Amino acid sequence: MTIEIDISQVPADKQQRPDFIELRGQMQAALSNSKWIGAFCIHEAGHKIYLSRLGVTEFKYIGPRIIYNGQQGTLDGYPVAVKAEPKPLTADGFDFKDWLSKIAQAKAAGGVFSRTLTAAPDNGDSEDKDSFKSACDMLRAKMPSLEIDEEALWKEAQEIVAKELRSPKFRQECWKEANEIRQKLFGA
Repeated sequence: MTIEIDISQVPADKQQRPDFIELRGQMQAALSNSKWIGAFCIHEAGHKIYLSRLGVTEFKYIGPRIIYNGQQGTLDGYPVAVKAEPKPLTADGFDFKDWLSKIAQAKAAGGVFSRTLTAAPDNGDSEDKDSFKSACDMLRAKMPSLEIDEEALWKEAQEIVAKELRSPKFRQECWKEANEIRQKLFGA
């Protein structure tokens, strides 16, 4: 079974570039391997499980795609994505430190899940960590007096997730979620 990769966000003139051809080939090879699909899905399950703990209840499932980043002139490939639909925050009982810690856990969970539960050589951490850092930078820009140690938060988040993954029952929940994501996106 060949899995389609959405390339609709790559201009036609960029689809002949060697880096596009190489990226598309790498993605097609990975998507033809059941173990890679499992690794991609468990990564996204990590994000989804921890985002659910923040009260997120609606998610959008996005299949394989390649996007052209016009600002940087680069091509980015995404085999699988589970995107949280925004949920407004309420002031009732809001604890900023706890919220930020849980955001870090949600971002870090994908890589920790991949590293702990699969033999994938790439756990996909770097983009998630960059995304968390950007969120922290944005918060500091809005509140200049805010002190955030994102490195410490990231490391603590990874440790929390890794500790929780020691539970066989939790691991079963994680694989169940990954299999549901796989079913929604790939039907298998």
